[in-house]
Amino acid sequence: MTKYLLYCLLLLGCMACNNRSEVPSSHTHLLPSQFFNIDTRTDTVLKTTKGASIYIKAGAINTTTGHTVALEVKEAYTIADIVRAGLYTRSNGQPLSSGGMIYIAPINKLDAAVVKPIGVKLPAPFITKGMQLFKGEYTKDSSINWTDPQDLVPDEETALLSAGQTIFQQNCSPCHAIDKRLTGPALLHTTARHSFQWLEDYIVNNAAVMARGDCYANQLFEEYNKVAMTLYPGLKGAPMHELLAYIENESKRIDLAGYERAGHAVDSCAAYLRVLKKLQHQKDSLLLDNGKSVTVQNRDTLPLENGPGFKVRPAESVTYNSYYNFEINTFGWFNIDLLLDGKPEYVKSMLTVRITGTITENTKVFMVIPQDKVYLFGVLHEANNNEYYFLTPDGQIPLPQRRKAYVIAADESEDALLFGTTVFETSLSQQVNVTLAPSDKDAFNRFTQQLEGTGFSLKAVDTKNAKDIRGLDSLLNAAAALKPVGVDCGCGGDTARWPDTPAPAPGK
Repeated sequence: MTKYLLYCLLLLGCMACNNRSEVPSSHTHLLPSQFFNIDTRTDTVLKTTKGASIYIKAGAINTTTGHTVALEVKEAYTIADIVRAGLYTRSNGQPLSSGGMIYIAPINKLDAAVVKPIGVKLPAPFITKGMQLFKGEYTKDSSINWTDPQDLVPDEETALLSAGQTIFQQNCSPCHAIDKRLTGPALLHTTARHSFQWLEDYIVNNAAVMARGDCYANQLFEEYNKVAMTLYPGLKGAPMHELLAYIENESKRIDLAGYERAGHAVDSCAAYLRVLKKLQHQKDSLLLDNGKSVTVQNRDTLPLENGPGFKVRPAESVTYNSYYNFEINTFGWFNIDLLLDGKPEYVKSMLTVRITGTITENTKVFMVIPQDKVYLFGVLHEANNNEYYFLTPDGQIPLPQRRKAYVIAADESEDALLFGTTVFETSLSQQVNVTLAPSDKDAFNRFTQQLEGTGFSLKAVDTKNAKDIRGLDSLLNAAAALKPVGVDCGCGGDTARWPDTPAPAPGK
């Protein structure tokens, strides 16, 4: 193998695959390790760099070398980490959707054993109902098979979301859905576009909110044929927290990138309207002065950032403010997972991959669905020498619909790396074509970097060329660039009107 191919196949978890039917190896050594020295006689809480908490009670670990043990921890919470380490999401051949993976073990495997349950809190951007804890087992081909599914530990967050779901079904579902418009508007990303206080005021007594002249509330009233929403005074306080927690979690679960974009839209609207108001006032003054000289501020001196009520969110941010809770009774790899057949939005579909170019015993094919953290390897069809499948030879596999996904193929030929990738949108039936072409290690780097961003990278403010802008008309045009595309900023920046269905991610 060439040194480039060796490097790149390591990134994709393909190394040491010498047979077309062989499962690609896992390469967890590519993930960074964290090391903790603990005293087994005392209660200990470990905090990892990526946000996990590990609770070890006194006496939970039995060691043969005194009272100290050194633990190693590895984390794979993003699809990029999962792909990089070759941590395929399969349980005995069945595809899984992951909520995150973690490795906990002593550096010297013979030094210690778990004799009392160790508690773990695994960070996640949202909670998916029905997730279970799977144990990782190394197979003879050095890949990891996820086995022995166990229920997670009940906690306050799951109880909160369950209570919120009940409130939603009893009070909201007759008129609202999360991701589509019914009698009332879709509630997708509502918590990203409004403050808790505004939402509580509106839900409890929307008539009072309209009476105080709230622009957005009055627009909704007009848009929906002047039919006012029912008042819900009984939902004030704790029930409101439960309801809004459920709506926010479902919004992130359905469209995490869209949740981030919705928050950016609010920020951008606030910046756009504040700048627009100031520039328009200067232009009106100029017109009134009828040609009198007026000093014009350059764009870079305008308060685009950190103004009243305007907070700039960092680009490429994913907030891990939820946790999966579980207990482990042994060391090793653990994965929060759900069988694809168990996800309500996954439906029976057809997916095959056709490779253009010469296929060899080293050709490997993979599928990635970033939003659901699905990473599967393809199997070469015995009757069709350039076609691959991911579950059954006829191409059947449960898939979400209209989800951004990738197929990747890699091979080597005459000391050169061959690489190809195709982006597609999942549907009930599709054949994805991938062309293998000469490449280098940078192709793999670019692909994993693309996965790192999970499909969204937005900034609320752009002042790159600000110093070159002169004149009020030019500044007004420049201010328009702050306005998010497809969003109505007409309510003074307090809210941003967002489409009733999830918008496609940029570049999709």
